[in-house]
Amino acid sequence: MKTRILCLIFGILLSVFASAQNSIYDLSLEELLEMEVSVASKENEKLSDAPGVISILTNKEIEVYGALNLGELLNRITSIYHLQGGMLPYNVASIRGQQNGVFDNHILILLNGRPLRDASSGGFNGMIYSSFPVGIIDHLEIIRGPGSALYGTNAFSGVINIVTKTRKEDGITARNCFTAGSFETLEEQVCGIYKKNDLSINFGANLIYDKGENYEFYDASKTLGSGNYEKDGKSVYLNLNYKQLKADFGYFDYQPFYIGNKILWQNAGEIETMQRFFTNLAYTGIISEKLTIETNLTYNGFEWKPDNAKSSSGLLEVAVNYQPLDNLKFIVASVNDYSEWEGSDYLSGKNLNSSVYAQTTFEIAKWAKLIGGFQMNNLGEKTYHFSPRMGLISNMNDQISLKILYSNAFRNPSPSETNFQRDNVIGNPELLPETINTLESQIFYQTNIVQLSLTYYNSSMQNLIIKTRNPITGKGEFLNRLEHNFWGLEYEGKINLTDKISIFSSATYQENKNSLEQENASYVPNLMVKMGAFYSSKSFTLGVFDSYFGEPTQSNELLPAEKQILENNPMPTAFHLISSNLSLKLNELLKLQKKTNFTLELYVNNLIGKKIYFPEISINAVNSVALYPGRAFFGKLIIKFSN
Repeated sequence: MKTRILCLIFGILLSVFASAQNSIYDLSLEELLEMEVSVASKENEKLSDAPGVISILTNKEIEVYGALNLGELLNRITSIYHLQGGMLPYNVASIRGQQNGVFDNHILILLNGRPLRDASSGGFNGMIYSSFPVGIIDHLEIIRGPGSALYGTNAFSGVINIVTKTRKEDGITARNCFTAGSFETLEEQVCGIYKKNDLSINFGANLIYDKGENYEFYDASKTLGSGNYEKDGKSVYLNLNYKQLKADFGYFDYQPFYIGNKILWQNAGEIETMQRFFTNLAYTGIISEKLTIETNLTYNGFEWKPDNAKSSSGLLEVAVNYQPLDNLKFIVASVNDYSEWEGSDYLSGKNLNSSVYAQTTFEIAKWAKLIGGFQMNNLGEKTYHFSPRMGLISNMNDQISLKILYSNAFRNPSPSETNFQRDNVIGNPELLPETINTLESQIFYQTNIVQLSLTYYNSSMQNLIIKTRNPITGKGEFLNRLEHNFWGLEYEGKINLTDKISIFSSATYQENKNSLEQENASYVPNLMVKMGAFYSSKSFTLGVFDSYFGEPTQSNELLPAEKQILENNPMPTAFHLISSNLSLKLNELLKLQKKTNFTLELYVNNLIGKKIYFPEISINAVNSVALYPGRAFFGKLIIKFSN
C-alpha cells in the first residue's frame, strides 16, 4: 500500500512537471516568486527561505475558485480537512489528521500575525470559519506543523495566518458583494481600503443568513429526527495604520445549529449567540537599521449563550529584532498572558502565564542557513514547558531548496478540562500540557512557471488529554493518557500552463497509530487529493476545484465490543467535494468604461450533489452526523470601486 501511494504522489509530481516544461508560453508565478511570508519567523521572507512547511492561498486563487467562507477555502489547502463533530458544526480544521475533538485547539488562527484564541477552550473557531469577511483577505499563510516556539499554546499541528489587504498608493478601494442562493442563503459583504500619506484604514463587514439543508438522522437515544443546519452570523473587522502604530479590531456574532453535547434531538436548536471580540494594538520602535522593538497588546473575549460561558485574555508581547551582521539575525521576546473565565459548566478562575522565546538565523554560506529557537513557558505555579525548534535550509540554486526541520509544540489544558464542573463530569486541575515533536524534510522547486514541493513528516504526540469514566465514582474525568504517532507524505504543485490557464494539485497520505495499539486511529482519512484549474480571459474566468477525501476510520473500528454503536445513520464514505465558479466581467462584456467594475458570479458547491457524512466524534453516541449538504447554487453581484 505504501509503495502504491508513493508511486501515485511521484507520478502526479512528474506528470505535472513535464506539462509545465513543455509549455510554449513564457509565463510566471511571479506573484508567488516575489511574495513574502511572515508566519514562520515573524519577519518577511521568501517562501523558499522560511523555516516551515508553508502553503499560500493567494487573493487571485480565492477570487477565481470562489467560496462562501473561510472554511471552504481551507478545504482546498494541502492536508487540511474542515470538519465537524456533531455538537459544534464546522468548528474544526484538522491539519495532518492530528485533531479529533470538537474544540479546534490543535491549530492557532492568527489575524495579521496576532492570535485569535479564546481562553475557555482554545477552540471555538466555527464563527471565524463561517463569517469572517473573505473579501478583505489578501492571502492565507498556513504552517503545516508545530509553531509553539514563536506562538505558544495551540500552535500544535499548524498555524493559519489571515493576512488582510493593503493599498500602496493614496486613494480609496471599495468592494460590495451581495450573495443569494440555496438554503435561503442571503449574504451582504462590504469591504474598503483608504490610504492617505501615512494613514491607512482597512474595513470589512459581513452579514449572512443561511438556513442550511435539512438533515434527518438518528440521535444518541436512537430517535429519528431532523433539523436545518443554520449558520447565521455577522462580523466586523477594522485595521488602522499610522506610521509605526497599528490597530486591529474584530467582532464576530454567530448563531449556528446546535444539537447539544449529548447529541439528542430534544436539545436541538439554534444557539442564542456566540460572540468573539478581538483587539490588537501594536507599536514598532525603529532604534536603528539593525535594531527594532515591537510591542503588541492583544485582547480576546468570548461569550456563549445559553451556556453562559465567558472568557477574556490580555496578552502583552515585547519583541526585539536585532541583526548585528548581514548573515546573523536574532529575535528575542517576552510574553505575559492573563486570562479569566466563568460559566455554568466550569468553575470560575483566572491565570497568568508568562513565557520568553528566542530565535536566531545564521547564514553559514550563500546556499545554506541554520535556524534555532525555543520558547520557555511558565504555565502555572508548578508547570513549565520548553518548546525548541531547529532547522537547516539549503538553497542549492535559484530553483531548488531543501529544508530539514525539527520542532516541538504544546497545548496548555483549557478551563473546560481543568475546571469543568457537572454532576457526571469533573475537571482535573493537575493536567499536563499536550506535546508534539515533529521532524520534517521538504524539497522545494520553483521557476517562473512552476512551483513544486514534496514533504515527509513524522510526528509524535504525548500526554494527549482524553475523557474517561472513573470506575469507582462513575464520573467522567480528564486524564493525560494517550500517545499518538503520525507519519505522512505531502505533495503540492502550482503551474501556469498558458497565459490563461493555471493548475493547482496536491496529495497527502498519512498513517498513524496510538498507544492503545489502534492503527489509523484518527477519523480523518489517510488519503486526500486536491486539484483545481482556472481559465482566465478579459471577459470571464472559470475555476473548478475538486477535493477528494478518502474513507475515514469508522467509529466502531476504534471502540471496544461492549461499546459498539448501532449503525443507523449513513456510513461515512470517501467523497469528492467539487465546486465551480464562473465569473463574468460585465464591464468588458457590456463595454462599460468606468472606475466602478461590475462582476456577476455563479458559484456551485458539491457538484455531485451527494450529502456527505462524517463519524460523530463528540461522545461516540451515533455512527455518523451530517458533514456537507447536497448540491448548492449561489449567485453573486460584486461591485468594485477604486480611485
